[in-house]
Amino acid sequence: MILTPIQEECLRHWTESAKYCCKIGCNCGRCVYPRTLETIRPDTCRMKAVVLGLTRKFGKPNLDGVEV
Repeated sequence: MILTPIQEECLRHWTESAKYCCKIGCNCGRCVYPRTLETIRPDTCRMKAVVLGLTRKFGKPNLDGVEV
């Protein structure tokens, strides 16, 4: 599977879902989103790439208050 680059608009700021993904270590097995949103599957999720891009751009987020 060839993945396209993450769009710059996805790398503007840390969103709550990106912080959540970062807090669970980008582990799709622990993620609640595939259970709640049928269109998101671990094999198509790009959140890890978004988290890596945001970390490169802004550093690690403040994860206080992010519920797992």
